Amino acid sequence: MTIKQYAEKQGVSPQAVYQRLKKNKIKVESFTEKGTGEISGEGMAILDKLFDPENRATKPAKDELIEAMEKQISELRAQLSSKDERIKSLEEQTTSLKDDKEYFKQALEKAQNNLSDIKALLPGPAAAAGDQRKLTWKERFSGRLGAQKKA
Repeated sequence: MTIKQYAEKQGVSPQAVYQRLKKNKIKVESFTEKGTGEISGEGMAILDKLFDPENRATKPAKDELIEAMEKQISELRAQLSSKDERIKSLEEQTTSLKDDKEYFKQALEKAQNNLSDIKALLPGPAAAAGDQRKLTWKERFSGRLGAQKKA
């Protein structure tokens, strides 16, 4: 039996036989007869072992692969949904903090305005100091000196 005949018997192409041999690092010349290309008894045993359904690495069915991929997709969607919710929460916190910042800025400006209004109403050194700041240097000292000389 030749490799072509063996491939037909197994329902595969001759290339599949050669690829399986190559994958297992088996040289065709080691189990075929040189002149005829017929497979020897030892070669038949090797090929039967390579093409035995129990020895083949079982590939998962397409349905199993699709099911596993769909499961992974649903897990990724759940993670994405969770992250979207977290992002929304952080955006709300950011908006709230910006609003608080604006409120406190306005409150500070209002308090500063009130403080300057209160200082203007207070009598005494604070009010006098406020008045002196409005006078020039010459006016401040000329008024004091004049008042001290009269007293």
